[in-house]
Formats: sequence, C-alpha cells, structure tokens
Amino acid sequence: WYYWQEVIDFLVGEGYQVIEISNEETNDLNNILVLEDKSFENTMNYIHHCEFFIGLSSGLGWLTWAMQKKQFMIANFTNPDHEYSKNTTRIINHDVCHGCWSKFPFNAGDWNWCPENKGTQNQFICSKAISSEMVLEKIKNQYQLKLKI
Repeated sequence: WYYWQEVIDFLVGEGYQVIEISNEETNDLNNILVLEDKSFENTMNYIHHCEFFIGLSSGLGWLTWAMQKKQFMIANFTNPDHEYSKNTTRIINHDVCHGCWSKFPFNAGDWNWCPENKGTQNQFICSKAISSEMVLEKIKNQYQLKLKI
C-alpha cells in the first residue's frame, strides 16, 4: 500500500480527486474517496467521468478500455501482446520475473496464484516491483506534471 499512498498524495497535490473502486480493503489509504456503491452502473459512471484510470490488468482495466478512457496499467504479470494498447500506458519492470500469465496455466481458484514465487517473500514481485516513481513518471510524461516526490 505504501506505493499507492505516494501516488495518491502526488495526484491530490496536483488537484486531482482520487477515487478507489476496488473490492479490496483500502483502510490504510488516505485522501481518497472510497465508493460505497460499487454496482456496475455506478462504477461505469465514475470511469466515464475520470480523466484516467490507474490499475492492474483486470476486469476494471478492461472496462476502462471498453469505455475508451485513458489508463496506466500495472501489468508485469502479462506480456504486452496480452491486452489492448489503445489509450493504455503499460508500466512494467522486467528486472524481476514477469509474464507468468503467458507462461503457466492459470489457476482461477487460487487468489494467491503466483506460479514462480508462491509462498516466498517474492510472491507477486512482478507487481510489487512497480514503484510509485515508475507510475508517476509515466503520468508526468503524459500530463506534463512536475514530479515532486
């Protein structure tokens, strides 16, 4: 969560309102609006009115793409040819394991699916190795914002 808070603080400092629409708990994050009504219709309404979306290669990412909204995708667990590319900036770090989605059969019943590092300190390192600086650098470059972290 540490990286997310840095991204949130930067965006709030630039005048953005950050809205969290994930189903995962975010009790430790500050300066965000947490949607209580996460119905499909309400989620679509917020995505429709957002300037951009930051998230993983997930259902919300695909919904954002279908709605033709700009997104910054933290997508180290997939290869670049797995998702769409229009209106999408992929944020990757190939210094760690990556692309497991394309290398291994997915176990849909395992929410902790990490075929190379499950049960180790490197579980989900593909996503954890995406720093706030990496995310903010991509946003800064596209929106000509001053990186202040």
